[in-house]
Amino acid sequence: MANYDSGITYDSSARYDQTGFTNTPKKMSKVKLKLKAKTDAGLKAFAEEHISKMTGNANFTTPDPSAADFLILKNDYGTALAEAIAAQALAKEKTALKDAKRLALETGLTLRGKYVDLKSGGDKVKILSAGFDVAEDRSPTTLPEPVGNLSLTAGDSAGEIDAQWDSTAGARTYHVETSPDPMTATSWTRHKDVTKSKTIILGLVSGSRVWMRVRAVNAAGEGPWSDPATKIVP
Repeated sequence: MANYDSGITYDSSARYDQTGFTNTPKKMSKVKLKLKAKTDAGLKAFAEEHISKMTGNANFTTPDPSAADFLILKNDYGTALAEAIAAQALAKEKTALKDAKRLALETGLTLRGKYVDLKSGGDKVKILSAGFDVAEDRSPTTLPEPVGNLSLTAGDSAGEIDAQWDSTAGARTYHVETSPDPMTATSWTRHKDVTKSKTIILGLVSGSRVWMRVRAVNAAGEGPWSDPATKIVP
């Protein structure tokens, strides 16, 4: 590189080609902490590792905060962490105890409720006088509405009819009856009750005409029969 030397010197009298400087800037590294991603115990361990690495480190002789102040920060956090862990363990123990005592009290109140039910004879005023609420009577007081949109379709096999209808609010079950043609007041045959708004009738005579009717049933009684539907049995 002797031929490259321009002879230009710096204030120190060193020539440019003797300094070792280049035109390529040096990449600057930065500290990566990710403190929020660390667990409580992990943060404490991280700080302790940092203290160990900084002790006697000639690269960083005047840290901020100082070694003494930083040690206080770490120790204060360690004490608070230990107290928090102990408090959490105690809280867990107390919560388990509370849950057990609550269950025992709920059992006692359930027994008291049965006692009040028995002794009150169903008298609302007496039940209220014990500090208990009165359960609402959810039994329907009116008969269900007529079943609507009863329709019949051919089943998958000979002698089989599929039936479906609109569900009726409050219905517990449905009565299903069929009749041969012609239908009369006494020609109806009762089939198995169903809880869904559909059923399959088996064992019918292929090629015959069958009639069907359905009614909804609840605790108040039986609703009116649907309009009859008819179908030729496949």
